[in-house]
Amino acid sequence: MEKVIIENGFFAREADPRSEIDRALLEKAEPGQERIFEELDEAAKERMSLYMDEMARATPIISRPKAYERDLFNRYVNLCSTMFVLTRWKLVRPIGPISEELMPMVREMKRLREKLVPLHDPEEDLWYIWGEHMPHESTAQEADWRFAFDGPDFRPFLIPYLPEDQSAVKGNIVIVSGGKYEWRSNRWEGYEAVHRFNELGYNCFLLQRRVAPYVPLDGAMDLQRSIRFLRAKAGEYGIGAIDRIAVNGYSGGGMCICDMLAYCYAQSMPNEHCPDYVPDAIDSLSGKADAALILYAAPQGDEVSEKMKANPSLPPVFLTVGQKDFLELDKGSAALYLALRDLTPTELHIFAETGHGFGVGSCEDVSVPDRPVEGILKNAAVWPELANTFLKNRFGLEKSFVPKSEN
Repeated sequence: MEKVIIENGFFAREADPRSEIDRALLEKAEPGQERIFEELDEAAKERMSLYMDEMARATPIISRPKAYERDLFNRYVNLCSTMFVLTRWKLVRPIGPISEELMPMVREMKRLREKLVPLHDPEEDLWYIWGEHMPHESTAQEADWRFAFDGPDFRPFLIPYLPEDQSAVKGNIVIVSGGKYEWRSNRWEGYEAVHRFNELGYNCFLLQRRVAPYVPLDGAMDLQRSIRFLRAKAGEYGIGAIDRIAVNGYSGGGMCICDMLAYCYAQSMPNEHCPDYVPDAIDSLSGKADAALILYAAPQGDEVSEKMKANPSLPPVFLTVGQKDFLELDKGSAALYLALRDLTPTELHIFAETGHGFGVGSCEDVSVPDRPVEGILKNAAVWPELANTFLKNRFGLEKSFVPKSEN
């Protein structure tokens, strides 16, 4: 079947012949018709309006975790993330009209949102990384934003998590959550990761990068800019150990790191990709990462990995993935390890019986959406400690080999 687009006034999607609704629409289509308008009844229109309104209200809130009471905030983010996966990012089938079965979740989202009261101005927690202008390789501003994760006024920012004693921190980690290139899966990858690495003695900065309709290169430029931003603002914000900056990405966030290492070298400038952008003083600083922690992510073709190999400032790389990753990223991670092992210190960990999206080991099984189960993946939960040792070795904080007499 040739690709057919179904639209209904709220959004457009690719038709799926496995869907009963879509099959019925396709049977009514004229031969060769490329776009089909789907007429929604009044009840479906009302459901879609409520859903679209609630998701639009959710995105700014779930990107500002420090402004809300943690337990209630986590409940809200869990529900929003599950809803997003079920409706916008479904890997099995494209989204169709919101069914009546999903409406209790929409109503619960609204109930929790109305209970969330900011403890302070949420903007106080955000460090916007670009000035008045930011480079963008894409034509995102001309896109239809109705079904995007963010709105057209979104600007990338960092959320800082700084231990009180900056003289004791081991280094700094810019964390990039997954969600492919379409959304930001902060709940189990971003928010849990910053707390875990804070416990291990690191400053953490959660990057809220640009996602679709922006293109991957835009997110890579956000990550490079974050490193430069921290170097530029270290004195003003009292950031310790600024000579040690690592990046840590999960799934799509890990691919954001790969893209940065492939296309945004340490001294490369944004206007090399976006000629209309005028670099500022921050762009003149080094965008080099001192280490990269990449989880369940690997280039899906030769171009990115070959450009990574050509990077003259390639950092040490730590790779972690599950044996049962449904995207078979265990194979991709192994291939990336082999590609990089002779170019930079590289470490690879593959955890048995572990799938995709395990974050720092604490995660949630959302296979039954209305009864999610939180838990710990015992084997994969050890990787932050392994990464801590890797970083201390690479940062020169401890030796890789300690003679028995000194142990």
